[in-house]
Parts: sequence; C-alpha cells; structure tokens
Amino acid sequence: MRKKRVARIPAEVSEPEDLETVELSERIEDARAMGGDWSGRSIASFTARRAVVERVSFAGCDLRSFKTRDTRFVKCIFSNTTLRGWEGARVEFVDCRMTGLRAAECRVDDVFFERCDLRYAQFGGAKLVRAEFVDSQAPESDFRGAALDHARWVRTDLTAADLTGSRLMGADLRGALTERLVVDAAALPGATVNPIQAMELARLLGVEVRS
Repeated sequence: MRKKRVARIPAEVSEPEDLETVELSERIEDARAMGGDWSGRSIASFTARRAVVERVSFAGCDLRSFKTRDTRFVKCIFSNTTLRGWEGARVEFVDCRMTGLRAAECRVDDVFFERCDLRYAQFGGAKLVRAEFVDSQAPESDFRGAALDHARWVRTDLTAADLTGSRLMGADLRGALTERLVVDAAALPGATVNPIQAMELARLLGVEVRS
C-alpha cells in the first residue's frame, strides 16, 4: 500500500493480514475473501465495505447493484463484466483483468487502478472523481461524457481512447500515452498535458502551431 493511500483507506484495510478470511458472499464487511468463481452469473447485489477481495473471478457477470467502500480488489477478473449502479468511495484495483468492463454511469470517488488491464473498458457517463491509473493498459477505452475531475494517469496507455464530451477539470494527462486519443475542445479546459501532448492535441483540434 502506498503511503498516500493509507490516509484514505482505514487501517484495517491497509493491513489485510489482520482481517478475518471469510467465504465469498454477496456482502463482505470488515473481512477478506480469497478465491471464488462467479463467472457468468447474474447477481442482484454485491456489497464490500472495509474489505479485501482477492483472486475472485467476476468475468462476464451482470452485477446489478455494486456497492464498494474502503475496499481493495487484488488479482480479480472483471473481463466483460457489467457493473450496474456502481457506487463507491476509496476503492483500489490492483493487478486486475478488466478487459471489456462495462461500468457506464457509475459514481465513484477516490478510485485507484494499478497494473490493471482496462482495454476496451466502458465508462460512458461515469463520475470518477480523483481516479488514478498507474502502470495500466486502457487502449480504446470509452470515457465519453464521463466526469473525470482530478483524474491522473501515470505510465498508462490511453491509445485511441475516447474522451469525447468528458470533463477533465484538474485532470493530469502527462503520464498517459495519448496517441490517436479522441477528445473535443470542450473537454480540455482545466486539464494538464505535457508539451508533446499539447502539439498532438492542437493538431487534433485543428489548431495551427507556428514558431
């Protein structure tokens, strides 16, 4: 756990060895669940609070109510998973496979992705406040119409991602690979980019840059 996250997630979650290990269920609180395969299931609700969920497969699941708070997911599989009504705060995903994840219109504060595969993930209309993506892959991901205030990308591939109509106030794109990024002028005010990205975005938006 990085020190900057400890202040946001309670001590019982930042020290997972102190948590009681329980069987995977649809509600996990003050505990750790390790292992389990719910692939392809339709699940009415899943709630995790002050929890660690490790090596669980949610691949292809339809999770109709996904509530997460003060929780870390480690080496879990969310490939082609649909998260309906995802609401949460202070959530971490570490070493998770999330290819083709569908989480449109989710509402999450303080979400952190590290070494995650988010290729083709769909976050259209989502509200991801203070989202952070580190050492992750997210080419051709869909963030159309998403609110990404204070989001940050570090060593993360956003090649051909679509940010059309998104909001990037206070967002930092300097650590992202943004080749063939799709974005419109309305999304960019308030965002921070590096000089190379500024040149790329200027061309994308039809701005002529001269020395």
